[in-house]
Amino acid sequence: MDGRRTAPVNARKAFKLISDMCYQLAQECNVLVSYPQKAIAGKKVDLGGMLILLPNCKLVTIEELKEIEDRRY
Repeated sequence: MDGRRTAPVNARKAFKLISDMCYQLAQECNVLVSYPQKAIAGKKVDLGGMLILLPNCKLVTIEELKEIEDRRY
């Protein structure tokens, strides 16, 4: 990864890996995960904030999910 000089093929591979990871998480945990602000920033991929769609159709961030889990136990 090298910012704007990253080859489109390599950028697609990186974003495909992220997509595959989100799909596996969705299958295992019965939630949908999205990184709406993902971008290549310098030498790394910046994922931005994660959004999670719960089975009850509530959209939460990872911090809100942690709070829900803390209240649950």
